[in-house]
Amino acid sequence: MRVWNGAFSCPNDICFVPVVSQGRQHVGFQWKPRLTSCSFVGCSGFRESRIEGSGKRWCPLVSTKKRTGIWTPFMSSAQVQTTKETEDKSWLQSVLDCRDVDFGQLGATALQSLRREAEEELTTRLKLPGRKDELWRFTNLRNLFSARFKSSTHRVEKPFLESFFERDVPSQQVVLVDGVFDPSLSNLSNIPDQVFIGSVTKLDEERQRWIYELTKKGETGIKETNIFAAVNLASFRDITVIWIPRDISLPECLHLCCCSTTSSDSSFYGISHPRLAVVVEGGSHVKILQHHFGTSGGYLDNYATSVSVGDSATLEYYVVNECPKDALCLGSLNAQLEQYSTFRFRLLSVGSRVGRLTMTTNFSGRESNALLHGLSVANEDRTLDFHSFIDHSIPSCRSEQLQRNLAADRSQCVFRGLVKIRREARSTCAHQLCRSMLLSNRAQTKTMPMLEIANDEVECSHGATVAEIEEDELFYLLSRGISEWDARVLLVSGFALDLLKEFPFPSIVERTENLIAQVVNDSREDDTKQVDTVEQQEWDMTT
Repeated sequence: MRVWNGAFSCPNDICFVPVVSQGRQHVGFQWKPRLTSCSFVGCSGFRESRIEGSGKRWCPLVSTKKRTGIWTPFMSSAQVQTTKETEDKSWLQSVLDCRDVDFGQLGATALQSLRREAEEELTTRLKLPGRKDELWRFTNLRNLFSARFKSSTHRVEKPFLESFFERDVPSQQVVLVDGVFDPSLSNLSNIPDQVFIGSVTKLDEERQRWIYELTKKGETGIKETNIFAAVNLASFRDITVIWIPRDISLPECLHLCCCSTTSSDSSFYGISHPRLAVVVEGGSHVKILQHHFGTSGGYLDNYATSVSVGDSATLEYYVVNECPKDALCLGSLNAQLEQYSTFRFRLLSVGSRVGRLTMTTNFSGRESNALLHGLSVANEDRTLDFHSFIDHSIPSCRSEQLQRNLAADRSQCVFRGLVKIRREARSTCAHQLCRSMLLSNRAQTKTMPMLEIANDEVECSHGATVAEIEEDELFYLLSRGISEWDARVLLVSGFALDLLKEFPFPSIVERTENLIAQVVNDSREDDTKQVDTVEQQEWDMTT
């Protein structure tokens, strides 16, 4: 190869193609076959190269498909930053344009000011997350930021809703359509008169102010690390409040049906911002299922839930994500635990293309107990993410966290759990464990269990495991006459059964078991295709 005046002359069978890295004035070389010539002038442009034996032209520059019509290979870092800020503002404006700007419907002055405050923070200080942000670098938000939104239709058929009701479990249905409580679709016939379920505008001013203070706390408030909670605050249409007075025990489960709808224009995503506030006063016991689903199509379900558990109260809280595969589901949850209280939280995430829950648990009183169990089942190209932060700031409290992830195809499961034990939180007991199973060579799991301890009088542990189906266990079942597919389904179902059996909802459990069987079957077919491809490539090489 000869070089003169910045031009390269190569043999006819190979060519070294100059490549400029984006935002830098560096030149590299890439091997490219069957090019007759390749030259460039300085670092500002390239002459086209013609492929031998064809009339097509090949350009050595590789352009990204992330945001068309804006990025160029010769933009400086300052220009890239300016372009990103412009696109972020465009996306945020698309979200804010879908909201109802009539503040009068909210009724409470404090809540109106909260919404205005969130809007001001969004337009002046807060920034959308990216891959360089530590808390978001494993969450794929490409589909979210490339989408544009229009108002949802707010129409849902009652038979569609009833298909998600739990018929085998005594329960009362609280239906929210695109984040707004709908009494006509709900069933509250067996709710005691002392229990309040409805819009925040129906509460007295004192309780409205209390809800306002609760909404500002933790992950559901305005934080730089979770901008989507601020987007919810600036866009919510109403706040649905569940207020359980002191010494009330509900025998039936409260089923919160959070149904989202798509836009009437199929080229746009629908959007909803459900905001819930759950208050359980001292001595009460209640079981609540927060169930997210929606009509088929693309939409964003950006929900926020604030929970307060009073003295000696017990709250069993279940969150289930069964959104369709084209939906995006982002959630924020904050739990405040008073003394001698018990909070049992369980998460089941099996739906949406991107599903993430960011959760904070704060101990505000001694002898409080928190249990956090989660199960994620991901297939195709889904990303299911669970971020949790448990803050031990009071002595003699206990927390237990167990997360199980099941990933197949090209999916990704992410778990990031931080347990922080402050200096004053003596006699704390905290245990954390994450177990993951991969059913495909292309599936991924990102696991980050973390402990931050500031005193020595604690009992703590944390750990993580990542594994595939054990060959010895599979061979044992095969030797007993069980088919390979049934054996794989048994092993994978057994992995998820420890947490799945904690959900007392038969229809949800049945749909999840069917999904697991489908995931195992698809992973087996995918492995067969990969083997056939490898054998074909080896045969071609020998010939």
